[in-house]
Amino acid sequence: MWQIFLQVKHRIGLFLTGCITALIAGLFTAQVIDYIETGLSDQGNINQMWLIGIVSYSLLAASIGVSSSYFISKMNIIIVRDLTKKLVKKTLMTKYEYIEMVSDKILPIITKDISVISNFVDRIPTFIIAVSTVLYTLIRLFRIDAELTSYFFIIFALQIVLVMILIPMLKKFTRIAVKYRNYHYRNLGNMIKGLKELTLNKEKREYYLSHVISDDMGKMNNAFLKGRVTNGTSQRINDLLIFLFVGIFMFASISLIDFDFDRFKLFLPIILFVTPYFAKISGFFQDMKTVDVSFEQINSISEEIEQYAIRSKKQIDWDDQSDHIISLKEIGYQYLESRHDNTLSFGPLSLHLQRGKITFIIGGNGSGKTTFAKILTGLYEPRSGQILYKGQPVIDDVLSDYRNKFSAYFADSFTFGQLGYIDHQYLNEKSSSIIKLLEMESKVKLDDDYNFTTTNLSFGQISRLSLITKILEDKEIYLFDEWAANQDPYFKNIFYHEILPMLKANGKTIIVISHDEKYFDVADEIIELQEGMKLE
Repeated sequence: MWQIFLQVKHRIGLFLTGCITALIAGLFTAQVIDYIETGLSDQGNINQMWLIGIVSYSLLAASIGVSSSYFISKMNIIIVRDLTKKLVKKTLMTKYEYIEMVSDKILPIITKDISVISNFVDRIPTFIIAVSTVLYTLIRLFRIDAELTSYFFIIFALQIVLVMILIPMLKKFTRIAVKYRNYHYRNLGNMIKGLKELTLNKEKREYYLSHVISDDMGKMNNAFLKGRVTNGTSQRINDLLIFLFVGIFMFASISLIDFDFDRFKLFLPIILFVTPYFAKISGFFQDMKTVDVSFEQINSISEEIEQYAIRSKKQIDWDDQSDHIISLKEIGYQYLESRHDNTLSFGPLSLHLQRGKITFIIGGNGSGKTTFAKILTGLYEPRSGQILYKGQPVIDDVLSDYRNKFSAYFADSFTFGQLGYIDHQYLNEKSSSIIKLLEMESKVKLDDDYNFTTTNLSFGQISRLSLITKILEDKEIYLFDEWAANQDPYFKNIFYHEILPMLKANGKTIIVISHDEKYFDVADEIIELQEGMKLE
């Protein structure tokens, strides 16, 4: 619960308003029960004013309860927005190589765990109404008949003890369920990524469904089932305690103890009215442990991300005099252990990239070309050596500004349909001609909000659409990792003989990773890599 308070402290006005109105709604609900009790105790109290009182307090309780839900829900929307934005911002400002490694963990936390917290917060008014109703009613009953109310307190105390015993079990099952839920999200993500392979191979498809997805789903559902059974057991035992107590007490008041049975008959309906509110209080505390697990997930990934955060977004005035726009000096890289074998390494690599030139990077499979591209663009951080941009070292506090110099296409690049971040006047002037150059004018256009009208295209078309986006971003440095590999000869020719010369004519520096020997004459310089090192 403390974690919830930490989230609402900046919206304390909404939170207190919601809690106070819920408390008032609960007191009005108790007033309705109070009126019912007076009617049961003396039929002479049941008159027109009695009915007006019940109707008035019922309407007040309902309307103020709705107001409470409004204030808490409004605060809840802000909490969800802030939690989501905070986690997304941290993710976007974290070293790419780490996010690449844990991406399958982040999505279920942003979606499911924040949703669990949101649903719990929405239940706060119900909880406060239940608590205030129960307390008011029990205090009033205690003042009327302390002895009989004390007997019922024993049952309520037993219910509280039962909840306290079962809560650790519930938290344990929730932790297990969340663990396999994360695996399940990962499996579903992999299913989408590998849909072609699963569609083609019947045995692989059936194995993936029956063993991979079904196994983790089974373990997740089994843990959730145990949690729900534990929760249900608690509620049923609470009901059982009430029923047993009422039955035993009724029998004892007739046969064993000297007690006014008529007094008990007046109390019983009121206690039965209050019992459902106890169930709501009990359920709230049980759900609190589920929320604790969700906060554990959020805090855990936040702490992990924090270790790999980019600490600053400082912008500096780069020296614009150097002929070498980028220099790599003895760059070495080693993959994170959990992603690759720890012995897999890159470099050392030293080279210079000339300003305003077209440089081809070539080499066989496994030569380190894509790793080089990610190091060059700042996605991967070198383990040793130094990157210089216009003669100045690229260190953490300028890394964000350095990355922003690039527009890069990778083989697995995702094509966003929104271009509103690009200067609108530039888009108005250039977009149509670039779309036409890549012969996409019959497929897509930019709408009034500067969004592509569709991204539901074939692989080759979506690659061309991605290239259009990269060109329109109008960056200083362009990197293309095998863009032409899946294009037909016609569009390869456009890329090498029209797009690249056009970018060069506009003063851009261009790095092309390519196997297309036929077009090597386009390059001003060709650099061959082998095992992450430059071949002389």
